[in-house]
Amino acid sequence: MTRALAGRPQRIAAIDVGSNSVRQILADVWPDGRIQIADEMKAAPRLGSGLTERGALDDGAIARALDTLRRMTMLARQQHASRIEVVATSAVREASNGEAFVAEVKRATGLRMRVLSGEEEARLAFRSALAHFELGAGRAVVMDIGGGSLELALSSDGVVEHLASLPLGALRLSERFLGGRDAHKGLARLRRHARELIRPHLPVREWRGARLIASGGTFTNLAGMYLARQGMTTARSVHGTAIPHVDVERILEMLAGLTPAERRGVPGLNTGRADIIVAGIAVGMEVMARIEARALQVSAYGIREGLLLEAARVVPTVADPGQAREKSVRDFGARCHFDAVHSDRVRALALRLFDGVGPRLGCLPEDRQILADAALLHDVG
Repeated sequence: MTRALAGRPQRIAAIDVGSNSVRQILADVWPDGRIQIADEMKAAPRLGSGLTERGALDDGAIARALDTLRRMTMLARQQHASRIEVVATSAVREASNGEAFVAEVKRATGLRMRVLSGEEEARLAFRSALAHFELGAGRAVVMDIGGGSLELALSSDGVVEHLASLPLGALRLSERFLGGRDAHKGLARLRRHARELIRPHLPVREWRGARLIASGGTFTNLAGMYLARQGMTTARSVHGTAIPHVDVERILEMLAGLTPAERRGVPGLNTGRADIIVAGIAVGMEVMARIEARALQVSAYGIREGLLLEAARVVPTVADPGQAREKSVRDFGARCHFDAVHSDRVRALALRLFDGVGPRLGCLPEDRQILADAALLHDVG
């Protein structure tokens, strides 16, 4: 979690310029780490497309990205953001014209875009996970897959032991391995390649059976498809969804047998990700296999949320189990635009009723927490 400090929330915009997409989150951030989302915006200029072959960002992708950043900056200023933080990741970091693109962003928006190192990406992803999951006891692996790279953060009892960034992004690998006629052979080569790069960073003896947290569009889409296969609506938040290894494998096999056009009809999958989702899930499978994880747990929060906490100077501490649960519930409510004041009143009334009659009805102590959470979310849909 985050250490509580006195003070009012700051409205901050965080923009992540990735290899596949550009995403903005506009939120009110409290000193204790609570995040209430005011608005979100996303576009997919695919800055990293063709980067491996050319070594430079494509002019068309640059133009699309600049247009997106202008619109995001305008929105953030209209919404009275006190700070606008913009970071770029692997595509800009690796491109020969990356510095020129940073200068173009400054001219177009007035913003100074910071190019993150791979380790900085991994640390922000971990910071976000630390604020939303109970990572204070035991070993955990946090993986974040973007368009250009895979970030790994390995922690023990809430303390980072190792950070790594590997060139295993969904867009990068799709272009390299999955563009040919024999998709199954390409996928097999992709998985062997990922296995070789991942192996040195995940020693089996230390990390076998570690808890696995997965963030990024690959995994939120994976969760959407998993929930749809379970007959659940994907309108609900995917945050916290636990997906068994066997189901990840089944979904990967199903998607690999479809063309990108056919994948666009798969329930729970964002159509804009249909051509790169197989590569992303395949990399995730290799991480799961390496540490013999029985399941992965999806985080709807990633680098942008870590950037918000960093920008607000929230002091990171290990999550308290009860606080982490309530924070997750409240964050979900905020994403559904619930009335926090009204929901708190309903919660207080429900708990007073429970305390009065619950024991006589045979209710258990843990039922009280379930009721509290349900009361907070009673009007989210």
